[in-house]
Amino acid sequence: PNRERERERERERKMEETTKKKKKIVNTEDSKKKERHIVTWTSEEDDILRQQISLNGTENWAIIASKFNDKSTRQCRRRWYTYLNSDFKRGGWSPEEDTLLCEAQRLFGNRWTEIAKVVSGRTDNAVKNRFTT
Repeated sequence: PNRERERERERERKMEETTKKKKKIVNTEDSKKKERHIVTWTSEEDDILRQQISLNGTENWAIIASKFNDKSTRQCRRRWYTYLNSDFKRGGWSPEEDTLLCEAQRLFGNRWTEIAKVVSGRTDNAVKNRFTT
């Protein structure tokens, strides 16, 4: 009787875990769908983002996103790396950068984050776009 009760409790616990995982997947999918609309940023929000990055760095985007009512971690990260971070070059590519990009792609394949580390000053997205266009 005790073993049966233990087995039943174990089954119930596993079912609860499975239900929680399914809910988490659904919630994640819902949040991704919400992000597909165009996200606008005000200059005040840009200032808050800059301030939060200076306080918290770029390792924990959840902390940064928590300071906004309607911005996800992904949106904050994308805004920083695509528009606000002055560490990255924008504009035309030099012939040297193109050569380095091609060599790095042969070495790393399409692992754009690794390639971006070699082609310094460019984001992984900029590297991918340059290579594929």
